[in-house]
Order: sequence, then C-alpha cells, then structure tokens
Amino acid sequence: MGKSSRVGAVELSWERVAREAERHSQEVAEPALAVSVGQGLLLVLDRHGEVARYPAATGLCYPSCIKDSKGTPRGLHRVEEKFGDGLPVGEVLIGRRPTGRHFSTFANWHRGCHVVSRILRLRGLEDGINSGVDREGRCCDSYQRYIYIHGTAREDLVGQTFTGGCIALRAADLLPLYDAIPLGTALWIEWGPGISRGNCHAPLPIPPSAECRTGRHAEA
Repeated sequence: MGKSSRVGAVELSWERVAREAERHSQEVAEPALAVSVGQGLLLVLDRHGEVARYPAATGLCYPSCIKDSKGTPRGLHRVEEKFGDGLPVGEVLIGRRPTGRHFSTFANWHRGCHVVSRILRLRGLEDGINSGVDREGRCCDSYQRYIYIHGTAREDLVGQTFTGGCIALRAADLLPLYDAIPLGTALWIEWGPGISRGNCHAPLPIPPSAECRTGRHAEA
C-alpha cells in the first residue's frame, strides 16, 4: 500500500481516491489528484504516495455543491476537458476560448475573476452530490457549474479562498500539471478539517459575504 499524505487531520492517498472511485463504479489510473479545501492544497498521488503538492485557492464562500453558491464542491470528479494548450502565461480565456489578451490589459484584473493560462474542466461523478440535481431539485452539477482547475491573475491569493468555486493554481504549478494529467484523471475533493462534512443539500451554514453575493465567475 502506498504512503498516504496527512493534510491536517485528513489522510489522502491514491488508495483513498481509488476506494471512492470503486464505490461509484469508476476506474482510477495513476496519477490521481486530491484537493483539501480546508488546507488550500492540491496533491498529485500515485500508488507509492505523494508525487507533488501545490497551494490552491478555492471558493470565496462556504464550501457547497449547489449552483451559484460560489463554494467549492466535494467528492469524486474527473478531468473532463482541457483548454489552453500552448497559450502564453497570463492570457485570459473567456468561455474557454483564448482572448489573445494578457490579464493586465483588463481594467478589473485585480479582482481575480479572470481565468488565465490553462483550464482543466471537471465533471462530478456522484449523482445528487456533484452531478445532476439534488433531492430538492437544485443544480449541484460541477460540470454545469463550470468548476475548473485554472490559472489566476491573483497568484498572491493562491492558498486562500477567493474563487467562484474553482480551484486556482499558480502558473508555475499549473502548466506542468496540465501537461502531465490526461483526460479522465480522477480527482477527490475533501472539504477537510474545520469544515462540516454535512451534505451539500443543507443551506449554507453562514451567510455569504457581500463579496460573495456580488462576485462572479467571469469566464463561465
């Protein structure tokens, strides 16, 4: 059995991702990915243990799977699509299409709402949790929510919570990850220590901030 990584009070390993995948009739190759929202980290894992770890930004609002919550979802996902092959670092993508413009040419770049450099689009694999609709009929579909792993204009904020629910990395980490990770790669998102493991169907346990209510995912 490979060595697991301790992230706060949570053990994350390739075997953990594989077990979760097996529960949902999914196969897992190597490497696999895991994200700890509570610790602001993305891990690259194989059977032997941790291959790499990167600081990651997550959702500005309390973690949630619900559309328009601006929270990062939980559970099993896979990398469904990739966008941005060969783009210059910092080029903005809108609707997953290159604009030909560096983020610094946008007046509001400092808000951090731009998706830049590369996109790994995620698809949730747990029906009613991060795929489809929940038991209340609300959209909880990570793919339809445009949940990505992507680059950001605000690399100084990576490791904190400021996105519209996506996972944002620094370019120096994102570019090699993008090249190394094939389509279909499994990703487990753990809300982690200090965050309720409740379920995604409950209302947000804290009111969203003004920034959360008015923020937007500019590149959906």
